[in-house]
Order: sequence, then structure tokens, then C-alpha cells
Amino acid sequence: MKALLRSVSAFVVAGCLALGCGSGLLIGDFSSSSGKGPRTVSPGAVNGLRAWLRADSGITVSVGVSAWSDLSGSGNDFVQVSSIYQPAFMPVDGTFGGRPSVAFDGTDDFLQGPSDATFTNNAATWIAVFATDPAQTSGTVLTLGATGASPFNDGWRLDVAQNGTISDQYVRAYAMSASAPVYTPDSLRYTLGAPNVAVGHWSQSQTYVQLFLNGVPSVPTALAPDVMSNLYQMRIGAHNFANAFFFKGKVAEVIVYNQAISSSDLQGVECYLQVRYGIPITGC
Repeated sequence: MKALLRSVSAFVVAGCLALGCGSGLLIGDFSSSSGKGPRTVSPGAVNGLRAWLRADSGITVSVGVSAWSDLSGSGNDFVQVSSIYQPAFMPVDGTFGGRPSVAFDGTDDFLQGPSDATFTNNAATWIAVFATDPAQTSGTVLTLGATGASPFNDGWRLDVAQNGTISDQYVRAYAMSASAPVYTPDSLRYTLGAPNVAVGHWSQSQTYVQLFLNGVPSVPTALAPDVMSNLYQMRIGAHNFANAFFFKGKVAEVIVYNQAISSSDLQGVECYLQVRYGIPITGC
């Protein structure tokens, strides 16, 4: 019976995502031994959504991807006007269960978001569905930072990096803290080429940053209460300042909230992503 209910839940979620059931999707996953298990929550059902990019919708291709339209209703599209910096579009990607993705070359590809003051209220939750290329060493999946003459370390980031050897890869979240960089511990490892769901959870009013990888949390890292600039821009595939730390890999979905969403809502969105991409998430 549990297996049947899980199958029905996955079928309904997939059908709603394909046909468009609105942003308030809530589907129970009756998989726990106690009865009703973790729910799946559409990203649009959680308050504070400022950008939602999904590779099966809103992609404009010229030479490569020149625009990725925002599904949140906020108009925060990501663009690349220069054809030489445009990532490639993968219309069918077996890494993500046959769903599309956007592939970054690790050399000079990136997509630039707008300067939106509502991207952050000194708190945020960023979610990225990604897979790194086997040749990836280190790079920035998603960043909010200065593009001008601000310090190189300014802003917030979701990074992938290696611990001395390319076969030992980890994900980290980054933030400024009283003008000094702070990273989450390098304890959350992933497999090169495999799909992952990474979550950065920042709250500078509550003075912490925390990372989740496929539902597994890092230890929260202390932050001093800094104030983020309203002029910062978001970018996918590279650090904002000096066009550095290019990401080599693929991104299927990006979700950005301007608050540290609740653990219940976070688990619900993670479970939605598990159903959608077939990525095992702890707690789902």
C-alpha cells in the first residue's frame, strides 16, 4: 500500500508540474510508518520566493542560452547577451531523469541576474539542483555579490570545491561576516557527475549560515550581523567580482527566497525536488 501511494503521489506531482496546477501544490507522501510522511511543496507555495528557474520552461537559445525566465512572477530573469559566454542547453539530460538542464563550461560561461533589492532582507534560502562535470575542481554555482570595485570576497555564494584531490569534492555556503569571509564546514561530500540538491540558508539577523546537501545539514556557522548592499546582483555559474570561479557542470533548477524559510517548508521543497528529479533526499 505504501508503495502504491508513493507512486500515486509521484504521478500527481508530475502531472501537475506538466500541466500547471498553480503555485499552491501540496501533495502528501504517505511513506512513513506512522502514517502521513513528508509533504511535497511547490516552491511557489512558500512565502519569500524571488526567483525560480527551471530548465524545462522559459529558456531562450541563440548560440547558447541567452535568457532563463523567472517563474516566480518577480521578473528576475537571468540573461547572457554575449554569445561566447552563453551556457549550452541540454533538452534531454539523463543526469536529471531525462529533464532538461543548462550546461556551464567552467571557462567563461555564466548567466547574470538583475540588481533586485528584494533578493535579500539580510536572510535568504537558495536551492540549486546541479551536477558537476568530472573535470570540475572548484567553482561557484550561485552567487549574490558586487560586480564593481567591491572586495573580492564580498557577498554570499554556493560553491563546489575539492579537498586536495579532484575525487574528494564538497559543497560549501559562504558569507561575509564583519568584513571577513565565513564558510560552512567542508563535511558534505558529493560524487562527481551525480545530481544533487544543495541549499544555502543564511540569516544575518540570527547570525548563522548553514548548508544542506541532499537533505543532510552541516553544522551552522556563526555570522556577525552585516548588512547586504541593495546593489548586489545574482549570477549563475561564476563569482560576480572579476568573473572568477567558473562552474563546470549542469544546473536543472534554481530557487531563491529572501528569507530563511522554515525547516518544514524547506523539507517540503526538497521532497518536491526528489519526486521531480529522482534524487534521494534524506528525510523524504
